[in-house]
Amino acid sequence: MLKKHLLLRKKHLMENKDIKLNDQLENKDLKLESINNNSNDQLEKTDIKLESINNNSNYLEKKEIKLESIVKINYHHEKTNNLKEIAIDKRKQFNKPIISVTGSCGKTTTCLLIYNIFKNYGFKINKSHENSNSGIGIVWNINNLFNLESDFWIQEIGIGKKNEMDQNLNIVKPNIRILTNIYDAHLENFLIKEDYYEEKLKFIRLSYPNSQIIVNNDNLLIKNEIKKDFYSKKKINIIRCGQLEDNDIRLVKYNLNNDNISSDYVIKIKYKNINEEISFNIKKK
Repeated sequence: MLKKHLLLRKKHLMENKDIKLNDQLENKDLKLESINNNSNDQLEKTDIKLESINNNSNYLEKKEIKLESIVKINYHHEKTNNLKEIAIDKRKQFNKPIISVTGSCGKTTTCLLIYNIFKNYGFKINKSHENSNSGIGIVWNINNLFNLESDFWIQEIGIGKKNEMDQNLNIVKPNIRILTNIYDAHLENFLIKEDYYEEKLKFIRLSYPNSQIIVNNDNLLIKNEIKKDFYSKKKINIIRCGQLEDNDIRLVKYNLNNDNISSDYVIKIKYKNINEEISFNIKKK
């Protein structure tokens, strides 16, 4: 009996030990799971922090890029202003005539024709480069192409937005202004076409007293403009050109060659009591 009792006791102890061991293992698993969860949470938080740091770095990078861009713009603006000041100073030193040409079309061609005529008569003359006719282009022409020893400068003037004519004329300050025409062209940066017309007309409206303007009197907009008392009050000398009979310089006839380009002209001049016809040819090179 005693032996049987001891065996039962031993069995009971073993069962209790297994239960405790299982409990301990379960606790171990729970702790490990808790550690894993904590580790994952910490890693997730670390990832979030790292992501936040990266985002901040990107933000700082963007800030640096923006700052660098602002610095470059300021540098360019400062450099442009310096070049503009140099051009304005050079213009002040030039005390001979400056001819400026503007219009909706024909500006560059007119500049080239004037340049060739003056050059053929032996004058020292400088011309703006192709259609470099606004802002930095005008500044570049004066600083690089125009010589203080020349007899004339010819500068084309264009506009692409409101108040640009004022800015360009403030640099060039022309003595003789030639207005070829005003049509519906280059209207992209103007709300209505009338704003463009007004901006173009500033070219002659801002003329100095006793200065000279040469206009296409066949263009109705220009014809109506120069009838205003404003021009006579400022004693502006107006030369009217075109094909109509009321012009000071009149194109009587012209012939076209096979390329539809004028090759022979007959011009009648009745300006200041002169009444004669002049014929000349333009030879194609």
